[in-house]
Amino acid sequence: MMIWLAGIVDFHPPMQDTNSNPSTGTVAIYSIIVGIDQYKAKNAFSILKGAVNDAKSFQSFLTDPHRLGGLQVPSSHIKCLLNEKATRSAILSALKSHFLNNQAIPDHGETAMCLFFAGHGSRIHARDNLLPLDGKVEVICPFDERTRGSDGNYVHAIPDFVLGQFLHQLAEKKGRNIIVILDSCHSGGMGRDTARARTAKTRSLPVPSGLDQHLFEDAINTARPYGVWAPSVSSHVLLAACGQDEQAYESPSQPFHGRFTRSLVTELRRAKLNDITYADLVSRLPTLPMQNPHCGGAYKDRVVFRTDYPGIGRRALALTQQLLLDPTGGDERLRLYSISMGSVEGVRPGTEFSVYGAGNNTVVLGKLVARTVKIHQTLLAPQDTELADIPKGSRAVMKDWKNTDKILRVHTPPGSQHAPGLFQTHTVNPNYVRANSPEAAHISLKRDGFEIVVQWLAGPLAQEQGARETRFPLVPMRSEGRAKPLHLLSVVDGLAHFRYFLERENGNVLLAHCSLEMHRLQGHYPTRRSDLSVGNNGNLVAFGKVELRPERDAKYGFTMRNTSHSDLFPYLFYFEPLKCTIQAWYIPETAYGRPPLHGNSGQLTVGMGGEGAFQFWLPKGKRKSTGFFKLFVSTEYVDLGWIRQEMSPFDSRFEGTDRLFGSHEPLQRSEQWNALRVVLTMTL
Repeated sequence: MMIWLAGIVDFHPPMQDTNSNPSTGTVAIYSIIVGIDQYKAKNAFSILKGAVNDAKSFQSFLTDPHRLGGLQVPSSHIKCLLNEKATRSAILSALKSHFLNNQAIPDHGETAMCLFFAGHGSRIHARDNLLPLDGKVEVICPFDERTRGSDGNYVHAIPDFVLGQFLHQLAEKKGRNIIVILDSCHSGGMGRDTARARTAKTRSLPVPSGLDQHLFEDAINTARPYGVWAPSVSSHVLLAACGQDEQAYESPSQPFHGRFTRSLVTELRRAKLNDITYADLVSRLPTLPMQNPHCGGAYKDRVVFRTDYPGIGRRALALTQQLLLDPTGGDERLRLYSISMGSVEGVRPGTEFSVYGAGNNTVVLGKLVARTVKIHQTLLAPQDTELADIPKGSRAVMKDWKNTDKILRVHTPPGSQHAPGLFQTHTVNPNYVRANSPEAAHISLKRDGFEIVVQWLAGPLAQEQGARETRFPLVPMRSEGRAKPLHLLSVVDGLAHFRYFLERENGNVLLAHCSLEMHRLQGHYPTRRSDLSVGNNGNLVAFGKVELRPERDAKYGFTMRNTSHSDLFPYLFYFEPLKCTIQAWYIPETAYGRPPLHGNSGQLTVGMGGEGAFQFWLPKGKRKSTGFFKLFVSTEYVDLGWIRQEMSPFDSRFEGTDRLFGSHEPLQRSEQWNALRVVLTMTL
């Protein structure tokens, strides 16, 4: 699969999974479980106490009956590798036979595939891999790592990019309901004892660039990250015991377990799995000293073991109660509510939200008004006295932006049959309004036969010839041949989302010291790097633009640079005007630790080294097309993953832009953010 210039990605609707269990509302689950306490290289690895117990505990959760809090998964669906059974070849072989080539798992289906690993993890030097700045990659350590196999060859660990490449292939073939659970450390061993860190005693040999190359020979490069830790990856959801620069620890009391696995399995057994997302699950875990459990991946807001939730619809935000001292003086505390949405999304003081009770999407309890707005957090005050105490689990939904920049202005020709459905007074949609003339509008909508023509009349989309106009077919309603009204509302809602974040920027100086470079690459995966003979010393971006001619074998990557004195969190998106999709190409893994784009000439690469390269092609029948790269940078971590709009608003299954959100840690310090835009034009 390739990324065209216009960003078109073929969408395969999921097949009906014949293994689904309709009586429980869950899909079939297959799992590979690995637990290693004792390693073959005894002088290289300390003996662990709880990794095998972790594996058995997770296996019991899967196989136990529902009355005991288990999932009642058939034992034939589980492949368990413990200690000497968990060799490198056995783990890779199980991934192929039990997941990839398992005929019992339907292709493009809904079956959940879960890889659980408890054992040593490490960071190892990787030759010529450009992805990590320190030249190291995360690895999981199989039983026989750092020994010699029967063929006399050195047995390496399983690197992050190798496992990630396999997960990508698995997702393309079997579906994207893949969960990876790692109770291992990612910075030199997994410390499961507070008195003794689980750290390897010797150094592993560097990972060679051609390691497991046979796994990639038939793979087609796509604009998708292959690293297991990549937060924008759509092949799997990652649940990890700790951050990349932290250690995971064991509980001090018998029976020994990893603190993460023990708390995770406990929460899984008591949670209502049809109602909890992966992100919510990890947020509910108790505080673990010296380690911060991590949840990552594009689909972390899906319900556990499901792919059909959250549904695409209006955005409901979790409310977190806060008691703050009255700033006017005195000892009285104000009862305010925080939401994980702020100035980046367009919230301003005075923005209004409706409050819905837990599990109720129809009854409005009252209104909250934005009082203090930060970069990705807003404090809301009740406007109604009866909202002095909001029930736990209630949600806030946008009612009135109070921000004219956020609103899409839409013009329709006089007499348009679609205008009444779009702008009827009882329609509640704060994202767009009707414009009385083309001069006052962002877009115009008109019918041409059995298509709707969208013309961009203002902003960067109107300025680029290859992005000014797009078309989509009418969605029939019964046999009348008229446009389905609710679909048209969703289309315009998606267009508003696309336009606003394409144009979004902030008025501070961060971008004076930040840049985005695009490179044509040379070499082979996973050692591709910039071809310095093209562009300006390898950089194809000139004055905010890139102009290319289509080349079938050309592959591209990006570099984000920061010459300021501040460490920054970067976020890279691709906006594709033909389908109005937004793809996340880089999002920081976690809020914990040092921001990844370091100050004083720090840099990060995307699509180079151990990541999948990018390829661009003109859509069929087009001689010219345009796309946009958008780089956001912030001094504080912001969960911007929800900006993505992977399904085109023109798709008949699209129903809106917003997603259900879990709670986030409130921001405590003042923040700065901004964004830059680069235009990519391809012409025959």
